[in-house]
Amino acid sequence: MINKNISSKEHIMYLPDGSKTTDTEEFIKVYSEKYFTDYPKNCKEKEDEIIQITQKGRGIEPTDVITLMRWKTNCNNTDGDIVNCFGKRISTDIGEKVVKAINSDMGQDYMDIYNGLLSLGLSGMGTVYLLTLVWAISGMKYPIYDKFAKIAITAICESNITDKAKYKYPPDKNQKNGIKEMYEEYQTQLTEVFKADWKTRREIDQALWVYGHKEFDM
Repeated sequence: MINKNISSKEHIMYLPDGSKTTDTEEFIKVYSEKYFTDYPKNCKEKEDEIIQITQKGRGIEPTDVITLMRWKTNCNNTDGDIVNCFGKRISTDIGEKVVKAINSDMGQDYMDIYNGLLSLGLSGMGTVYLLTLVWAISGMKYPIYDKFAKIAITAICESNITDKAKYKYPPDKNQKNGIKEMYEEYQTQLTEVFKADWKTRREIDQALWVYGHKEFDM
């Protein structure tokens, strides 16, 4: 009988001590714990709040959108405008605009959601931030996208932890075909290693984020 925790393709993952494992549950446990212990800025209470927001799916409220974007941009102020990683302003009226778009016959498919958000012309919102909203609005049906998680899952799929050059930055937010290809590849990789668990287990995102930082510090 096959151990359900073991990838059928024997994907190799490296533990912090340098040893190898193909046990996905061991990988998730070890690295998701480090998400908090090794990176104190990651707050368990805030993570719980974010999960509660994603559980609302299309019932997300304007204040939830703002909370989500402050979290994603690491903008810790509780009022005023949100500033993204490039120093560009994201206005707090984003919440009202996003909720209005959801309630205006926004489709269910990820590209329908993405295109609906893109059409709003939200300032300061690049590809990764828009996909964060896709993740939340879909109720985690589609994944949150992160540079380090992408580096990690690619390395796991290819059993390689050394080739940093394989990471490609996401296409510009208006390059829809490129985004579709990138996002579908990411979903395929997640499913290859973690099956459908990534749709319900936030700790998989956390583990990949840490693994990407630890093994591929760029």
